[in-house]
Amino acid sequence: FYKCGANVFKERGKEGENNVGLLTVKLCDTIVEMLPGWSLVTMNGGNYGEAGMHREQQLVFRCDHHPLREAPHLMVEMREIGYIEICGRDEDAIYKKLTDWLINTWYCKETAKRDDDFCDKKLKWPSKDFMEAAAELTAFFHELGWQLQVCSQGTVKIRGRDDCREQQMLFRPGASGHGVVEPHLFFELYTG
Repeated sequence: FYKCGANVFKERGKEGENNVGLLTVKLCDTIVEMLPGWSLVTMNGGNYGEAGMHREQQLVFRCDHHPLREAPHLMVEMREIGYIEICGRDEDAIYKKLTDWLINTWYCKETAKRDDDFCDKKLKWPSKDFMEAAAELTAFFHELGWQLQVCSQGTVKIRGRDDCREQQMLFRPGASGHGVVEPHLFFELYTG
């Protein structure tokens, strides 16, 4: 395995803020650019450490000569604590389109941009059911010709609070025709 240098992974505050989503997108884009034919097939994240306060992310790539080839990745990370982070390249003005949709559809509010390396854009979000949100977000992207690549949901520890759910969704442009919505089925299995 490889070890990263100091200050690569960052975390701050009491709401679980970290730069794992931003690093994930950078890694995905680097892999598909440097290793032609390789693509991300799954990812999952969680907590580690004595109190479970640190984040981790596992990514699996395979050489499958995916038709999207070097198309960039865009991550939308929804956090139950009340915000959405967006990470990745602003391909085809997707940031404005997505921000407008989030404000008009989910009543999100933009936050002031901070000079740091935690995410590319952050919005306050009146959290809603994750499965419903995932379906709506996927439909939004598909209408613009983007494809959902991976969806990962988990529960994370947040200092001084109960556990908090978060969902990471990675999209890529160019998978379907503009205006074409490909049907998706979302299933959620849980006990309790």
